[in-house]
Amino acid sequence: MKITYIHHSAFLLESETAAFLFDYFEGALPEILAEKPLYVFSSHWHGDHFSEVIFELAKERENIRFILSSDIKAKRVPKELLEKVVFVDPDQTWTDDRITV
Repeated sequence: MKITYIHHSAFLLESETAAFLFDYFEGALPEILAEKPLYVFSSHWHGDHFSEVIFELAKERENIRFILSSDIKAKRVPKELLEKVVFVDPDQTWTDDRITV
């Protein structure tokens, strides 16, 4: 497992099977292998924890999932990416075939 600090509250965690990007809003991103699924988390709507710039990452990869705090408005998500977004409430659990949040 590798953890890379990016900026402020943003960091990237890479495991052997997936990559996890947390609270990214600016800064240089390290290279993330395209074959790894990428999970992008935003803990809340404040500008230093969420930026619509994260949706640019979907242009580079298909295997991406955005896990956003429920206080982030759906209207801030490009319509074509809504199927790749999960809004999570406090104390809510979300699961796919790889992780549980």
